[in-house]
Amino acid sequence: GAYSRDITSENVMQDIELQSTLISMCAADIVFYPLETVVHRLHLQGTRTIIDNLDTGRSVTPLLTSYSGAFDCYRTIVSNEGTLGLYKGFGALIMQFGMHFLVLKATKYILTEIGTILRPKPKVVKTPPRTYYNEI
Repeated sequence: GAYSRDITSENVMQDIELQSTLISMCAADIVFYPLETVVHRLHLQGTRTIIDNLDTGRSVTPLLTSYSGAFDCYRTIVSNEGTLGLYKGFGALIMQFGMHFLVLKATKYILTEIGTILRPKPKVVKTPPRTYYNEI
């Protein structure tokens, strides 16, 4: 949307900075998530790991892998699971960013309300009404 004329105000600048930080964090995580998946798979290799069977939900499946390196791991994931296999578990990351956004907005709202309550009220100076007879 359009910004107000007072674009240099502190609140607007803080809002822009917060939004740009969140967008850049999301973009970086989206770009590097496949690399993180490969690193996690390599880290789990050789351990006795079991995962839930997501097809039936009633059993567990052992995770037995023997990758020869990062490129082999990448090729194996893409060939066995498809390109979307590199983004398994990505929904949890989206939920994390959603919660992060909600907590930041709620905190900003609460602190703004507390600031309004605690801000001293300006003193009103009463001036007598100006009339024609007072000016003569």
